[in-house]
Amino acid sequence: MIGTDGLHMRIRDGVGTGAPIFAVVPPGTVVTVVNGPLADEADAPWYGIGYDGLHGWVLGEHLAPTSAAPSRRFPSGDGLVSGYAVGVPASDPARGQAVVEEALKHLDTPYVWGGDGPAGWDCSGLIQWLYWKVAGLDLPRVSQDQFSYGTPLRPEEVAPGDMVFFFDTDGPGITHNGIALGDGRFIHARSATLGTTISRLDEPYWLVHYAGARRP
Repeated sequence: MIGTDGLHMRIRDGVGTGAPIFAVVPPGTVVTVVNGPLADEADAPWYGIGYDGLHGWVLGEHLAPTSAAPSRRFPSGDGLVSGYAVGVPASDPARGQAVVEEALKHLDTPYVWGGDGPAGWDCSGLIQWLYWKVAGLDLPRVSQDQFSYGTPLRPEEVAPGDMVFFFDTDGPGITHNGIALGDGRFIHARSATLGTTISRLDEPYWLVHYAGARRP
């Protein structure tokens, strides 16, 4: 476990000070290191951390070892959760179900690196196409940028149609994603061998690499 060493810690969506900030936590917050260190352009070390269902990257100089239990997000008097706005946008069951139903029509679609349509796509191409097709949303193209889009979700907040993300599956950082189906399942463009398929979040491989979820 790691605690912020007397400083407010900014949780970012990627390595480096140019990555977007999506949470700020106060001194003494205890987070779990799940990845790193990775060096930025200035050769400064960054660590992937988990914080009560949120996942992101923090600069190593803000961390110090501790044996204390991990902290939990909680409401403060100003309506924030440790610097993170309280309240997750309510799921839209109709939109979520529409995304799921459209995705299931494309099981076994070939995996094509850089593909972005139902003739063949990669993991983020599938998600970008689904949300454009069903909801008219123009999501970023690659998984790491999609991880910066929408609202972070705790595991119990994930609903069908939400995006789920994984790190270090093919290089460092956010490298894979899929669409939650409910009951712990998700659909994703997995590989050239398996194509578009369904997996479970509690499978050992995906459990180890799970980076969080977002609701566009």
